[in-house]
Amino acid sequence: MSAVPPPEPAARSSVARVRALDVYRRRRGCESSRIGQDFVVLDAEGAMLRGLNATGARVWELLDGTRSAEQVAQEIAAELRVEQRRALADVLAFVERLLERDLLERADGPTAERSGGAR
Repeated sequence: MSAVPPPEPAARSSVARVRALDVYRRRRGCESSRIGQDFVVLDAEGAMLRGLNATGARVWELLDGTRSAEQVAQEIAAELRVEQRRALADVLAFVERLLERDLLERADGPTAERSGGAR
């Protein structure tokens, strides 16, 4: 789903369990842009650039703090005509990788509480 390399082993333990019914959003300060056929994401510190394939870019767009991971997977399954179960497994794995890289956060997490909820 993406060109994001696997995380360092130590990073895995710092991420809370990803759940299908949780709502996730892009971390404040992360920027994304489509450049031709490429889609890139820059982390909030401006230090790390990640390239996403078309499916990863679509999931990134859908992770806006208004849909659960399961709802994102339902949209992906419908758009790509794949099994819902397969789409959900892929979305959850992708969400985990984005969380590990601080590109994503749970919409009801500490940042949401400080800012008054999901945007």
